[in-house]
Amino acid sequence: MDKYVYYYVSIAIIYALILLAFGLVLYRWKHIRHTREWIFLPFLSFTILMEILSQYVVWGLGVNPSAVIDIYTLGAMFFAIYWFYLYLELKWLGISSAMLMTASYFIGLSRLDVYTYELPALVIAAALTITVTVFIFFNQLLRKDAIQRFKAHRPFWIAIGFFVFHINAMPYVLFLPNLSRLTWQVSGVLIFFNLMMYGCFIYAFCLKKPVYE
Repeated sequence: MDKYVYYYVSIAIIYALILLAFGLVLYRWKHIRHTREWIFLPFLSFTILMEILSQYVVWGLGVNPSAVIDIYTLGAMFFAIYWFYLYLELKWLGISSAMLMTASYFIGLSRLDVYTYELPALVIAAALTITVTVFIFFNQLLRKDAIQRFKAHRPFWIAIGFFVFHINAMPYVLFLPNLSRLTWQVSGVLIFFNLMMYGCFIYAFCLKKPVYE
């Protein structure tokens, strides 16, 4: 069996999830553009462009894509931070989160000799930022009793998606230097937390009568 088969399968599934989420945003754009989820059109467009760049770096240039992945992680976190800010309206949280992400990126770069794997500091900072932000977000939902309508609450499912992805991504990246990216176990884990995040996004965008407050 081709040693890359698990890698190809995982990439194909993840790309299908991204494109499905992007397609749903376009399909429901007439409604979404008037909500705070408008940011997902540029966010998913950015995701697609960075995935194309990542594959070009790997197959076109024969270079490790970790640098591209870290730039994507930083950019994607800025999108996430801004989306949460649109709901929470906590300027201190948005600024401190952005500063933490930026500082972790440059600190990680300063301690790097060879770009072989994703920066652990960046992934840890992302998980910490999302965990704290989602906790505050859910606390507000509980205070408004909005959590009782969670099945139709679009922001709830998006927040769950972000949380599940980043909590799972942290141990994945931390243990990655001791693992092979080409095994079915690593590919399976990669599929799992992308499926959880984009699955939540897709469910949220499929809601015909979403609740926001």
